[in-house]
Amino acid sequence: MLPARNHPSVLVLLAVCLPLLAHAAPRDAKPSERAHSVPSAVVYADDFAALSPAARDMQRSPAGRFSYCLRSTATYDCLAYGQDGTVRHKRHDKTAHGTTFAYRRAGGDTFLVTNEHVVSWPAVTTEDTPVDDVPFGCKRVDSALRIVASESDQDDRDDVPLTVVVADSLLDVAVLKTKAQLTVMPYAIGRSANLRVGNVVTIQGYPLGVMETTNTGKVINTADHDTANDRDHLDFVVDAPLSPGNSGSPVLAVGKTTGHLELVGIFHAGYTRGEGLNVVVAIDQVLDLLMWMRRSTRPEAEFDRLGPGERRELDQWLRQSGRSMFFGLGNLTASAHLIEGGALLFELFDKGLPLTEDRLLLLVDDADPVAFGRVEHAFFGAKGAMYATEGREIGPDLRSQLLRISQRLRAAAVWTMRWRATRFTVGQDRDQRALERWRHKNAGPDADAAASAVEVVSKLPVRPGELGLAPGALLAQLQGLPAAATATAK
Repeated sequence: MLPARNHPSVLVLLAVCLPLLAHAAPRDAKPSERAHSVPSAVVYADDFAALSPAARDMQRSPAGRFSYCLRSTATYDCLAYGQDGTVRHKRHDKTAHGTTFAYRRAGGDTFLVTNEHVVSWPAVTTEDTPVDDVPFGCKRVDSALRIVASESDQDDRDDVPLTVVVADSLLDVAVLKTKAQLTVMPYAIGRSANLRVGNVVTIQGYPLGVMETTNTGKVINTADHDTANDRDHLDFVVDAPLSPGNSGSPVLAVGKTTGHLELVGIFHAGYTRGEGLNVVVAIDQVLDLLMWMRRSTRPEAEFDRLGPGERRELDQWLRQSGRSMFFGLGNLTASAHLIEGGALLFELFDKGLPLTEDRLLLLVDDADPVAFGRVEHAFFGAKGAMYATEGREIGPDLRSQLLRISQRLRAAAVWTMRWRATRFTVGQDRDQRALERWRHKNAGPDADAAASAVEVVSKLPVRPGELGLAPGALLAQLQGLPAAATATAK
């Protein structure tokens, strides 16, 4: 199976894990010998001339064949009505093939790795989760994973059953296990952060499920941010000729000084309109999943689940920054203020800023640090004045919109604070790249929140004869200051 990729987005590759050192000193080595045996930073070769004779022999031997053809099956139950009005069940059996490879043996089990999209079938078929030739609204009632000889293998007596240990949709990687004693990868796990354009790679898999093949190619891009199909990870791009069925194949690079092959990635996708544009999940991100069975988390989850710690962090930052901070939300400008009693006040300005200081919304976040994000008061702007939302007919839709806007304002304020704070950290470049990734992924939600704010205000008309407060007067009132101490909107 091979998912399509349509919109490349190239970022700087971020190494998130330490490499596993493949060639440790022997246990009985003397201290001086051990000091010299510590490997230096890995440099990968641009051609196979660097491959050692031992590594060449290993590739050709049975011990070097550790990839397997993976058959993934699912059965869907579809309901329909017969002419007599009775409910009928129709079953659809689906089969797909990919590649898996064994990388570890522990506790009597052999652990293998492949792509999440190879082993996962949607629970129900919908427009968002279609399955070829299966109608929408059908329920998955069975699924299985087996190692087979090839797609044409119809004799299930020698099939190897597999179970899913953990699957990570963000990485598009899944770990499987079996009691069968399979040949395990004889190579070390390398470091994808050390890959450079021009490095040579070899890929061992089962294209189309037909046969085992070894393909070769070169790294043509070291950092491609994959956010397609709800994924979120960094790939590198290779020009090796790969096909559907290669998904889950190990991608190996050659250590320039050692001459050994090392696992640097897991092939998982290709660009639909590109020749030789095949993308590989960089192995540095996968180590926690492979070794500790820990799923990755979305970077933005850190911002979407803001709690007392982030609230205190933002409070402290605002106290050090004159109690206020401007930041962006979509195409609008926002500000955060720490006001009297410890409450947070968020303002969302009209597009005309700085020519006009008209506010679209003004939201007061509860002063209780444990309740970060609970809107205590909300005001909307109209004709230069501010009006309270209390006492108006606000249905669940508008309340939901206000809640989403408040959440995006909180997240954007924390992001801005952390972006500015990275100027004073040791890992400045690393932290800023991570924050850039978050901003890139959240550009859409932020733009939606800005558009939603405009829509909310349009649905909150001023009542006949109602008097509003000038923004400056309202700010003074909320902050417990005399009106003259605050700027007045012009």
